[in-house]
Amino acid sequence: MNYNISHIILLVFVLSSLMGFAQVNVVTVNTSYDHEIGFDLDMNTTSSLNNAMLNASGFIDKDLKDENFNRLNSLNQGGSNVDLKLFYRQNRTELWGVKNLGFYFALEWHLLDEHQFTRDLYSLILYGNKDFAGKDANLSYSGRDYINYYQFKMGLQKKSDNEKHVFGLNLGLNLGNQLTAFQFDDGSSFYTSPLGKELVLNSNMDYYQSDTAATQWYQMNGVGATVDLFYRFQKKDHFSIEASVENLGFIHWNKNTLNLNEEKIHVFEGVELDNIFDMPDPLIKSNDTLNDYINANASQLSTLLWTPVDLKIRYKQYFMSKKIEMSALIHYRMFTYMKPIYQLDATYKLSKVFKLGPILSYGGYTAFNAGLKLEFNFADSYFIKLESRYITGFAQHSFSAMGGFINFTYKI
Repeated sequence: MNYNISHIILLVFVLSSLMGFAQVNVVTVNTSYDHEIGFDLDMNTTSSLNNAMLNASGFIDKDLKDENFNRLNSLNQGGSNVDLKLFYRQNRTELWGVKNLGFYFALEWHLLDEHQFTRDLYSLILYGNKDFAGKDANLSYSGRDYINYYQFKMGLQKKSDNEKHVFGLNLGLNLGNQLTAFQFDDGSSFYTSPLGKELVLNSNMDYYQSDTAATQWYQMNGVGATVDLFYRFQKKDHFSIEASVENLGFIHWNKNTLNLNEEKIHVFEGVELDNIFDMPDPLIKSNDTLNDYINANASQLSTLLWTPVDLKIRYKQYFMSKKIEMSALIHYRMFTYMKPIYQLDATYKLSKVFKLGPILSYGGYTAFNAGLKLEFNFADSYFIKLESRYITGFAQHSFSAMGGFINFTYKI
């Protein structure tokens, strides 16, 4: 994934401040009101290809190609994300005459860069099209999504009189920075004639790209709105159930957005071809034929697109007066290539300050993963949770993921 220098500086500043990945759970206190300030940072990168493939230093031999080919499904996903949130929350016993009503403000940055590809597309790129002579290579649902945007949010949360129920609602403004999204839809294929003298691309494609002349971090190419919904039921020292919908919204990208929606058959003939990446002139005029084609045929139109939406359900069970905590999470990110994530985790309270526990998960862009989380609670004012979800990968040849989650909260 490519980051500009401003993003890198921002990440270095945050990471150097925390020295790790973390997540924070907020615990309210029973006063007239209390303040909470903090941030969340979620960074992950995962791939269907193994670690050796991703770090081949420009040389990929046949054995490495074959190893990865044999582990692929008919359709494969990969991706990276950065989700950063700076927030302020005030929990009150009364606000505007309403009991147990508090408010919330947040500034968020979201970056998602993901891809999806067929097994046939992998073969075309790594082996060439010679093995597809007289056959169609399936390209359906191969694509890439890249979106970079900011959010300003404000909302309210209401706690029931018995403090068992908590409801929350946030409304926000979306500011779109950059977008690149394309996908070959159903029926897309690439045909090579038996003698290699004709190529046929059956393209059923949608393509969108934000203004290519405005790519700096401070340049906004779209605007939209978002809403968050949250509910929690908790029986003290026994269990809790949480459900949330986060970032349900859209961005209206401006009139300089490139749009290309086509159902078209492209035929290349007249020369002998056995490698689609070694085509002679006049068939190929530059090193980026696809980009040249899009620029020549796309229209510039404003476009409204959904932002990625997170649906989460979490169940927590407490044992031994909360000395042991176990939880189960289902996380689904809509309008992306990410598969649902199923996660089990637990923590054991080793002292008043420190908790430790394992994380087991399945889904997302990969299959099974195991990790570890640490929790720190200092004087009931500083609460930190550090998570790493891919510890098993560091000891495996097939490792193709890394990342974690940070959240730090300070109670004033």
